[in-house]
Amino acid sequence: MQINSEAHSEKFARLRAPFDVELIKWRVGARMKSNRNRGQAMPYLNARLVQDRLDEVMGPENWRNEFTAAPMGGGLMCVLSLRIAGEWVSKADVAQQDEVSGNAHDPEKDREIAIKGAASDAFKRAAVQWGIGRYLYSFEAPWVNLEQEKYIARDELPKLRKLLRHAFEGARAGEHGSAAVASTASKDPEERADRHEVQQEHSAPTATQRGAAGAQAAEQGQSAAADAASTVKKGRPSFGTDDQWRSITARQRLIVKSISDRVRHNAPLGDIETFLTHGEGAKYPEWLREGLLEGVRRKIKEQAAQAAHHSEVA
Repeated sequence: MQINSEAHSEKFARLRAPFDVELIKWRVGARMKSNRNRGQAMPYLNARLVQDRLDEVMGPENWRNEFTAAPMGGGLMCVLSLRIAGEWVSKADVAQQDEVSGNAHDPEKDREIAIKGAASDAFKRAAVQWGIGRYLYSFEAPWVNLEQEKYIARDELPKLRKLLRHAFEGARAGEHGSAAVASTASKDPEERADRHEVQQEHSAPTATQRGAAGAQAAEQGQSAAADAASTVKKGRPSFGTDDQWRSITARQRLIVKSISDRVRHNAPLGDIETFLTHGEGAKYPEWLREGLLEGVRRKIKEQAAQAAHHSEVA
């Protein structure tokens, strides 16, 4: 499959391009123990923006997604496939599903919301594997004031957009049709938390910024093209031989890629450890299971140390 053409590099660059900051949503991450009205502001994308980006760049007929039960249990895995040079190339990620309380007022409705939320999260995480919104992971979430210990204070949002714009103004890749899509009210779980969102007039990038963005976008596109072309070596963990990696199934390869990305992006990993010790992963070849467990457990220790440090600071 030949994908390193200029056209495909341009497509990958457009997939990875930042979105207008007004369209970025915000949720509350960690909260201070000493002051529950202070928390970290975490940027995220609405699933429909991701769909629009895929439609615009790839064409509606050249992408598809499939959902299956998450290999760790209790959630969903989304396999997002793009048609590249006439062939389907897939990447996947998972999301946990919220449990429904036994005393819920409407358990069926809550279960439907939980499934919908897990599907949306898994889809967006799979899109990150293709570079869509990946730049948001490098944004250092600032501490902001909260309202009712749940919502980001209204007057913090313009400041957050300014910070985000400043952090990524050099990464702009030009105008995108998806960036012009207006944000609308929704009952989706992912949008309920930003009920206080306010609009701020967008500042267009300068010609100098657009020129710098074009150069960086081309470089990012070439990197993404190389990543899509890889089937075994690119992005895999350092352990194992070539013959061992060639021996695993396509599903196992997708799950390994998902685990590796979650480790790299500092995502919660307790469920992955359980998957590798008591779930489907326990049946993996010993070299694969032990290699993954070593990396996951090392990262869990790092996360625990970081959490303890932040707790002391708070």
